[in-house]
Amino acid sequence: MNINYLESCLKNLFCYLPDSEVQNVGQISKAMCKIAKNELQERDQKLEKLLSTYTLTHQFNIKNLKEAALFLLQERHSSSQCSLDQIELIVFLLSRGQVIIIFEGEPSLEKVSNENPYLKHILSLTKSTHKENLYAIGWDELKEAYELDALITQEFDKHNAQLNEKRYAVLLKADEKLAKFFPSGDELEELKRLATVKPSVLQPRAFSFSEYFTLFMKRTLAHGERFLSQEIGNPECTAIKENLDLIANLFNTVQSPYLDLQIKSAKDYNAMAGKTFPIRTKSLTNTLEGLDKFKSEHCIPNAVAILIAGGEHVNFTEEEPDDPNYDLTPIKAELTHHRAVILRPKYLFNQAETDCSRSPCDLLSSI
Repeated sequence: MNINYLESCLKNLFCYLPDSEVQNVGQISKAMCKIAKNELQERDQKLEKLLSTYTLTHQFNIKNLKEAALFLLQERHSSSQCSLDQIELIVFLLSRGQVIIIFEGEPSLEKVSNENPYLKHILSLTKSTHKENLYAIGWDELKEAYELDALITQEFDKHNAQLNEKRYAVLLKADEKLAKFFPSGDELEELKRLATVKPSVLQPRAFSFSEYFTLFMKRTLAHGERFLSQEIGNPECTAIKENLDLIANLFNTVQSPYLDLQIKSAKDYNAMAGKTFPIRTKSLTNTLEGLDKFKSEHCIPNAVAILIAGGEHVNFTEEEPDDPNYDLTPIKAELTHHRAVILRPKYLFNQAETDCSRSPCDLLSSI
């Protein structure tokens, strides 16, 4: 609408109102403007606080954050704080409008189930009136990675099961020779129980038999050594020293192969990651390419997209990668067609800051 025409209409309207009514309208308008201004200031302050934990590493086709339609958030999967910060930012943005969350570990451009733990947490913190603003899809392709992962896990479990039989024999011999130095009888019974438990994804790693056995035996041997150091001259010391040496040697016969098995497994996982990384890079790129089509199909042209990925997947550097499997050029090239920013948690990635690394709050001036 033409602003001059609007002013003319308002003048014509006000000319028929008493001065007192015109004054009231003016006061109400000023009060509403003040409220709106305060709300905008509070929103900016909240957003600035949420973004203060991130470093802006790259921006594409924007001069301020108001123009960004795509946020790529780097994360370290083992950090719960990283996830909490992401969720808080997403919940805030949902209160402002439509948001597309693009998850790692979920099939590219497919809808993510509400049973996804991360998504469930977001929904639990989102007001019911804002939940309709949320769209959740994936960007990943993990079929081959899952298959290779299963093979590596099966091989590890097979050899570890063989070692578990030897561990159990060492445990029984230690029970015969060094029971007085065991941390506790209850722990021994728990160890015996875990020795019969089959490997399972539901079995917490910290309480697997192999890990618990290692900790238990190290504590037992340490208790025995402490006793010897404090009871020098005790007639029992000679026999105890012989038993300690015997059990320590038996412990090493199973511990050394276990360390070798862990090293081999780690190398296998690294090889698997290198082999599947290019597949996942292509999938992420294809997801970004299909983002506009997804918005069009769901009639959400102005939705903000938030892509969550492990740090390596969007960690662009000027140097060529040592391994060509980790080349991110396709993703970077695709991002030149988007209005996007990449944000990295300050407290997780202590990499040298590049010239383009700065606080995202620097881009808030125009919001």
